[in-house]
Amino acid sequence: MRTKIIKLISLILSLLMLFTMIPLSVSAEGEPKTILDVAQNDGNGNYYLTGNVTVTATATETFTGTLDGNGHTVTTSVPLFEAVNGATIQNLTVAGEVTGFAAVATLVYESEEEAETTFNKVVNKASVTNTVALKDGGITAYNLSKVEYVTAAGLASFVLSTTANFIDCVNEGSIKAELSGNHSPAAGIVGYASGATVNIKNCLNSGNISASQSAAGIIALINNPKSTNIEQCINSGIITCPKYTGGIVGRMQGSGNVSVTRCGNKAEISGTQNLGGIVGHSDGANVNLGVYYCYNIGAVSGSKTCVAGIVGRMAYSATKIGGCYNNGEITGTQIGQLYWGTSNDTDIGENYYNSAISVDAYYSYKETGGSNNATSFTDEELASGALALKMNKEIGKTVYYQNVNEGGATKDAYPVTDPTHGYVFENGETLYSLAFFTLKTASIRLDEVNHGIRFSTAVNKADYAVLTNAGIELTFGTLITPDDYLEVAGYDFTKDKLDKLEFETSDAKAYLDVTAGAFIDNLRGEDNNTYYYFCGSITGIKEGNYDWDYSAIGYITVGNSTVYSCQYATRNAAYVANAALNDTAAGYTDAEIAIIGRYLLQD
Repeated sequence: MRTKIIKLISLILSLLMLFTMIPLSVSAEGEPKTILDVAQNDGNGNYYLTGNVTVTATATETFTGTLDGNGHTVTTSVPLFEAVNGATIQNLTVAGEVTGFAAVATLVYESEEEAETTFNKVVNKASVTNTVALKDGGITAYNLSKVEYVTAAGLASFVLSTTANFIDCVNEGSIKAELSGNHSPAAGIVGYASGATVNIKNCLNSGNISASQSAAGIIALINNPKSTNIEQCINSGIITCPKYTGGIVGRMQGSGNVSVTRCGNKAEISGTQNLGGIVGHSDGANVNLGVYYCYNIGAVSGSKTCVAGIVGRMAYSATKIGGCYNNGEITGTQIGQLYWGTSNDTDIGENYYNSAISVDAYYSYKETGGSNNATSFTDEELASGALALKMNKEIGKTVYYQNVNEGGATKDAYPVTDPTHGYVFENGETLYSLAFFTLKTASIRLDEVNHGIRFSTAVNKADYAVLTNAGIELTFGTLITPDDYLEVAGYDFTKDKLDKLEFETSDAKAYLDVTAGAFIDNLRGEDNNTYYYFCGSITGIKEGNYDWDYSAIGYITVGNSTVYSCQYATRNAAYVANAALNDTAAGYTDAEIAIIGRYLLQD
């Protein structure tokens, strides 16, 4: 990415033109009002809320613009939008009690332009209850009259034949889709997706979910997906549904690819059959399901068959399960801690189950192909960090994190996939943890001579104190490389991988290795009560390269072992400088502003 940054004044003027600054002080008094009424119901506009608002009617025109809530709350008794297409909805909280389909957007639907819709940092706190089938008078404007699903969700009831992204979204409201019959998907984020590309990342559900069929914390029913990728999502809401019920995914059917990675279920799941802590049911010979590095600690209870901690039932689908563990009680008939399977094409990697739970690791109705690797663990291994360390060694990289230090960061009872928790490592016969992560931002190094881009990595203070008091020596550093090199390296951001890149001279390296000096305890705008920071900078950037992207990652070395941050940052000098000068609360001196201003690109 090469970013063209214009002069500061021009940029501010363009931003003022980009957003229609509407206070939207819409009230419930008088005629029903939608969130777009103040703007003449223009579904193509870009809106930036400057205060909390209340709406009483759904915007019926398809919304294709941008709604930036700016951290404000919309209180509503109806879905905000009947349909969105190619829209962006972000930085918004929704509250109230909604009857019908969804709290935010009823439908994300197909378009000729294949427009992409994104929900980013949207929090739904509204309860959602739907008891009306589409055929009985629901939305029919988009050739959906034959669809009989009763669907409810916190963000989007339907995603149909399009691309939709859900990033850093949260559902806290209770979700219900209950009607007699076979079809009533309900979920915290998406109710039903068909023929679509759906990407869900870093989303959480804490609301209780109930349905007549197909329920999940994240997405209830996936049909013929082009591609569905669910990553770093957690469910902590109680889910109740007779069948096709999972903590993350309820059911998938038809043909297509679904990947569930680094997800976890922490809550009780109950029903009759086809229940799983992560996925309830995978159905069809042409469904390709991958479940990697997921965990379940919630009780999964059914009265009949196909109940498991990770995948409830694999019905003749091509399924891969690897690096997962179960610590939840499993109840039912034909059950397994990890999965229940009838799959003909199954590849089971190393997975883990609690030896204290009196349920077999898996139940396979038809054992044909694939290996059923399963290793037991004890309650002590779970709590001590030994399981996290064992799993990471088997996987070959750090996937599971756990705070285990006495007196360090708040201790965890079990491994999690949240990378802000601690890396577990051995020092002699003792296990320790250290929570640290590279910030995804960057700043301009404000030195009159050696100025450039500065990248920072946070280190938990309490963990650091525990380790230093134990006499453990730690070395900190930062790798910085042009993002083009990182791409060639397959985004495997390690010294070993980057050293394998070939250059014209044998002594050339693809990266800059900056060893950290003293910790910074007063980094601008960051939390200094919890973290220390160490930094690495690249200086001497030529003027023609101000829009080159550089990537950086922090690392620690303990003895002969080096562990890298769970994430890296990518920035260019022009972008960082522009962001700094637009931060009116930063309090830069005139001299600092002069340094920052050198990196702005001119027209």
